Amino acid sequence: EGCGVCESAKMRRRAFTLQTAAVRDATPPPTGKKWIVDTLALRVPTAHHGYGHVFLAVNVTEHAGKHWVCGMLGLATEDYKVALGKLEAFVRPTHGEIWIVRADSHGTHKSLAIGDFYGAKSTSLQLSPGGVHEGVHSAENTFMLDVPTAMAQLLASPDLGEAHFYSSFAHAVMSRDYIATIGTEPLSSPMMRYMGSTDWLASPLYAYGSAGKALVHPEFRDSKYEEHAFPCVYTGPAHFSSHVAHCSVWDGDCLLYTSPSPRD
Repeated sequence: EGCGVCESAKMRRRAFTLQTAAVRDATPPPTGKKWIVDTLALRVPTAHHGYGHVFLAVNVTEHAGKHWVCGMLGLATEDYKVALGKLEAFVRPTHGEIWIVRADSHGTHKSLAIGDFYGAKSTSLQLSPGGVHEGVHSAENTFMLDVPTAMAQLLASPDLGEAHFYSSFAHAVMSRDYIATIGTEPLSSPMMRYMGSTDWLASPLYAYGSAGKALVHPEFRDSKYEEHAFPCVYTGPAHFSSHVAHCSVWDGDCLLYTSPSPRD
């Protein structure tokens, strides 16, 4: 029998029938050129040094199915511009400029400032009608799948609480990017399709909430007699770095960033 954590976190929704087909392009743009965006409000600000994210943005690129998660301090126009700028910085080294962004009809997305912002970049902004979610189905599906997973990981991590939901969600989303997608031929993961790789790409993640120790570099030790490492809890990928060698850890007071030791 299982521990019951997944059953406790599983979403329970009424069965429904999709009346409108998901919006798909007859001729999809190249990988990384079109992203579907949606946001989620957090009940508890993210644990961080003095401030924390209160929203998160999920970005999904069509065809590859690669996800990218970004924390936000609000839903104002400036917050949205910062989130888009981070997405562009992530995409540009591998796929150049973004051509299309598809989002729902949130007031921020429809503002004149955001319209001018996209226009200056020559990026097409496609908004779905109010109350219609099919246009952002990929991001909505991510919430349906990964929010319960993130909550289950927190329930199974006694040292972490809901203030760590953002890191748990980012870990769940990134884990799925390295899992093979059923029905693809040859079998591939979203990360493989996004990177154009035919070789299998191993996940850099460890078990969320697992105990560990983080190195204290000599530059931060006053003497050779001080402890060379401190106990911590692994909390997934680093929030402010996309490098696979970086991760975030929780020491009970602060969220820190480090490089895990090589796998055995």
